[in-house]
Amino acid sequence: MHLRAAQPNRETIDPDYAVARELAGKELEPRLLYGLLLLKARDRNDTVPHFEELSLEHPDLLLPLQGIAWMQFDLRRYPAGVMQLAELAGRIPAPEDGKTYDAHTLGLFTWAGRLGEFAARAVPDAWQVPAETLDRLDAAVARHGVDAREAFEQGRATVRKVIADFDRCIAAADTDATEARLRIERRQLGHYASFPFEEEAARILAGLDRE
Repeated sequence: MHLRAAQPNRETIDPDYAVARELAGKELEPRLLYGLLLLKARDRNDTVPHFEELSLEHPDLLLPLQGIAWMQFDLRRYPAGVMQLAELAGRIPAPEDGKTYDAHTLGLFTWAGRLGEFAARAVPDAWQVPAETLDRLDAAVARHGVDAREAFEQGRATVRKVIADFDRCIAAADTDATEARLRIERRQLGHYASFPFEEEAARILAGLDRE
């Protein structure tokens, strides 16, 4: 499967996608999987438009919003990324009466907490996210109640711990070169969060993304 590749190749995946679209008719699975492949390939031109089209046509889908948010963070467009996380949180449906959020949905809140806290505390001043944008994300999550908020805070706490660990190592650095390297590492997104490509691909193939 192309998603297992470290860096999917457009020359390979595009012809396969064309065939899959033709065979699938109106089914969404090929379009969703192709979006994941574009995201993993870090395609700066087509990823966001592809997911935006899907989101407009199917506003109930969460994966396109998640993918757009991740792409914005990958491009260091942190304010836009946080705004997208707020939209994602706003579109997550509330559970039916008497039920709680499933593990996947709680995981989305935790993931959003990680990214939001990274944007608030780990990015350089030049890319600083306005406080009102961060507040918008907090408010969108808070509307979902205690369980969602706890999952969100769990993500934030994980990021704060990573930052604290970096700060201790920076304070204890024995050379200027080591300190400089650690400061660069401290602001790398990969230390704080990742995109769950395999999990989302499995959900698409099982039809769980459209429950």
